[in-house]
Amino acid sequence: MSASSPENAPASPCVRNCCLDEQDVCLGCKRTLQEILDWHRMTDGEKRQLLAELARRQSSTASTVEEPSPSKRCFLGFAAPAPIREQLRQAAATWRKQPETAGFRWIVPDNYHLTLAFLGHLPGERVQQLTDQLGQERWLPEDFQVKIEALIGFPRTKQSRYLVAQVEASAALLRVHERLQELLLQHGFPTEQRPLRPHITLARLRRGQRPPLITPQPLRLTYPVSELILYESRTMAEGASYQALRSFR
Repeated sequence: MSASSPENAPASPCVRNCCLDEQDVCLGCKRTLQEILDWHRMTDGEKRQLLAELARRQSSTASTVEEPSPSKRCFLGFAAPAPIREQLRQAAATWRKQPETAGFRWIVPDNYHLTLAFLGHLPGERVQQLTDQLGQERWLPEDFQVKIEALIGFPRTKQSRYLVAQVEASAALLRVHERLQELLLQHGFPTEQRPLRPHITLARLRRGQRPPLITPQPLRLTYPVSELILYESRTMAEGASYQALRSFR
């Protein structure tokens, strides 16, 4: 890694408006939580690449104000089937009785999902373009499965801002993610800069609470997945609501 003088190093994109939305994206700088945590470990080249991506995200968000067609806040992921949601709900109900989880806000079980790619605000034409491109390929093998390994604090056990069900980063799952990133990049959609850390979010730390140390809890669940889903995220008075727009096999 080549060293660079401090005056030539890319400046942090933080604008001191640090508030994460339901998809763990900062409303101020548009970075994902993982991108924020990784900033100090990035090379100057990686920082500049991320800054260029953030400029595209900001431009996309700003253009939705003047965009005549309605925009949708979208992401791609896998749904958790009803039996798995119920088992996660029961596990979360036991977990929330522990003192260290008192500062967390718990997710409604119907919203449990595994995110593969956050897309931000997309105009209607771009949503249609994306669905057309996704529909041209088969994404999941017949025997594709998601394996939950444990309940953990995220992104770090010692400073947990989220309580999640950790998902195994299997070769099959990573291949789906890799193919998605390639398609998104090819067609000018937002892409992730960091490796996938698959998980299902169960709770988020309330604002003003100190991130606690969370002891991992054992939980082994496996379930089949047959559809990749394009979701729309809507902010409601009672919290976020996720609507499946299209599904792809």
